[in-house]
Amino acid sequence: MMNKVLVLLFSIFLHITLFAEDFEGPSLNRDVEKPVCDVEVKRCVYYTSNITGRQFVTRVTTQLFPQQSIFFTDGSYLEVESGNTVVFWFEEDEILKRFKLLIPYVDALESFKPVDMVKVTTEIVEMTETGLKNLRAQITAVTMRTPGSLGDFSGGISDANNGDLSFNIPLKTVDLSVVLGASSVRRHTKRAITNESYITNFENINFSDTTFVPFEGPSGILEKQTGLTINGSVSIERDNSDLVKISNFDLKYEKSVVNPVDDTMMSVNSTDVDRASMFLYRGLTQTTVKSISSASSTDGGIQLNGFNRSTGEEYNKLLILVRAESISQDDIAAEARRIADSVIRGNFTDQQIRNFDTTPVEMDEVLEDIKPFARFGTTGERIIGFKLNPELARDENYKKRFDIKIRGGGIKQEANRSLEELMTRGLVLSDIRQRYLDKKYIKIKVSFTEFIKGPRGNTRPFYKRVTLYYNPQTNKFI
Repeated sequence: MMNKVLVLLFSIFLHITLFAEDFEGPSLNRDVEKPVCDVEVKRCVYYTSNITGRQFVTRVTTQLFPQQSIFFTDGSYLEVESGNTVVFWFEEDEILKRFKLLIPYVDALESFKPVDMVKVTTEIVEMTETGLKNLRAQITAVTMRTPGSLGDFSGGISDANNGDLSFNIPLKTVDLSVVLGASSVRRHTKRAITNESYITNFENINFSDTTFVPFEGPSGILEKQTGLTINGSVSIERDNSDLVKISNFDLKYEKSVVNPVDDTMMSVNSTDVDRASMFLYRGLTQTTVKSISSASSTDGGIQLNGFNRSTGEEYNKLLILVRAESISQDDIAAEARRIADSVIRGNFTDQQIRNFDTTPVEMDEVLEDIKPFARFGTTGERIIGFKLNPELARDENYKKRFDIKIRGGGIKQEANRSLEELMTRGLVLSDIRQRYLDKKYIKIKVSFTEFIKGPRGNTRPFYKRVTLYYNPQTNKFI
């Protein structure tokens, strides 16, 4: 009898030993909920599930962002409102997006085992015929200088089904960025959309950024959808984490076609990319060129796809770039730290500079697109200020500096900032005087005068004045 018991115990021990690595057991962590964000009031609320709110904030400030403050006085904050209630907001969209992704890894017991994620990046670039021609030439030139740098490009760009044009293989991302950065290409291209999606391994991509716009049809006013949708499912190769497969990849990009005469929408151009399976290696970009059908007005033959104002050519090609890489929560935190560091220093990251739009923009438009912020600090103090729209940054403007004067509400403030600093870190305004706090609104005038080093000579500095309206009773800009 004793021998049978020993044999049974040994077999159980052997079974546990052989399969211990595959047995993870029930998780001690409760599932976490997504934070609820109100963009209008710039406030996100998150209820912790596994640790207290204070532990959550401590982990963020000491583990994710050691020796670095990401909570600036520009309107960003992370605070404990009650036992398990955390409120937060980040003025920098890229930090806000990554922070929300990191929440499940922060709100977890120490025994939590994180899962792998995939970062899928999709870029859509509008091009003219000349831009596409120059792109071919640049790729050929790079291939000749560094054989194999873009892979086997012997076939060049070939005609594919449905009038598409496709590169034969994915292109090295580093070399492709050099090609797209060439002046002969950049002058004839315009970045339309750059999207980054983070998806848990074996989960589905369900990205949608669309809106409905009014369209005058034969039977009256209709609404048509415009924007970008991406669907598919991702999986990381078991034996090679540098290889990601996207199954049933489906991308749809719908853009409104506007009549340049009266700004009315004439139609919607729809572009689709469907792939049953797409294999993406780290460091490579899947590249497709699609033709856009031209729409014309009925009265003057005006082409309506949009024009490159500097060359007069029509944007009638779409360059669609897709890349994917496996990524851990440590990688996401590192990205957030890098972006936070650039905001603290008042600089764009190298990647942000490479992604600058090439469409010309007037300085009036840049300085008029002020994004004011207002909130109360942890001790009840008012924190108000403004940032400029980083989407209007260009190679030729982001280093320009301005002397800034702010007047209103008892504020008498002067500063000297570059557009880069104003677009990343922003400018916090001085305190409003007590006697103005009972008014219905305060008019705050902000004037920008271009800073020119040395003698100006006959050069007249650019000047712009913008007026902001602030309600001290609600602590909001009107």
